[in-house]
Amino acid sequence: MVRHFLKLPFVIDVGGVEIKDIGTAFNVKALPQSDSVMVFVTEGVVELTTEMKSLTIHENQSALYIRSTKSLIQLNHVDANVLSYKTKAFSFKAALVKDVVASINAVYGNVIVLSNQQLGNCLITVDFNNESPEVMAMIIAETLGLTYQKTNGVFVLSGQSCLQ
Repeated sequence: MVRHFLKLPFVIDVGGVEIKDIGTAFNVKALPQSDSVMVFVTEGVVELTTEMKSLTIHENQSALYIRSTKSLIQLNHVDANVLSYKTKAFSFKAALVKDVVASINAVYGNVIVLSNQQLGNCLITVDFNNESPEVMAMIIAETLGLTYQKTNGVFVLSGQSCLQ
């Protein structure tokens, strides 16, 4: 979380994109192994600048910088889980289970897996607020009529079908 100080301008250079504080609070997600940099403004305004483009984003907006293509994109739809890596809170509405699992794994590491790909196409609506991976696996399993088992530190979701 970055907060604005009037007398001290704040600029971050994240491998090809410059992020300038213009009186705001914002989050930057720039993992070394990722090709993208996500910026989410929680208060105020942020200016992002690359060699080719400049973009201003406001409160409750986000932008994505793709390092490999040097693309800077304003996102019109803000993912409710954009700050999950920080807050450990998730909110899914009629989401594909494979996307739910991917979001959880992006925050906690590879902690939940599906025993078969078909389970990933099930839909689920669920909220988690700082739950452990085991509790999340248990809730997903119970909601969809699946089972879960812990194997080598990973929770495996299994079942023939999900309750729709």
